[in-house]
Amino acid sequence: MLERAQALGLTVIRPGASALDLLIPYVAKDDERYLLRLRCDDYDEQPPSFQFVNPVNSDETGDRWWPRFSQQSIARLDDGTAVFCAYGVREYHQHTSHRGETRDKTRWTLSKLMTLTWEFFNRASEYQGRGI
Repeated sequence: MLERAQALGLTVIRPGASALDLLIPYVAKDDERYLLRLRCDDYDEQPPSFQFVNPVNSDETGDRWWPRFSQQSIARLDDGTAVFCAYGVREYHQHTSHRGETRDKTRWTLSKLMTLTWEFFNRASEYQGRGI
């Protein structure tokens, strides 16, 4: 996975021996910078986590770091954390309405995750600024 991520030009961080984070930058129409962190700990036993983080400090998460699109569907976990509820990302499987579903590992390959990321940015409709 590490080699494939680097071949795609992704920034890779190893926060621990068994952890791997992929950082994907996004610059919006208003030049606002975003950073998507795909946390791949315990991959491929569980899907990667899909969270936007502070572009300057990737340890800082929260609603203010997410881009907002006019028709993008953002769900919430029990603790109020914003999530992109798409099959193949960890938060989807943690969401109340999907907890009982079976997990097909072929749905969270790196290539499928890149497709989900592309869809988030390109099929979400009109960009409306920072924060959700």
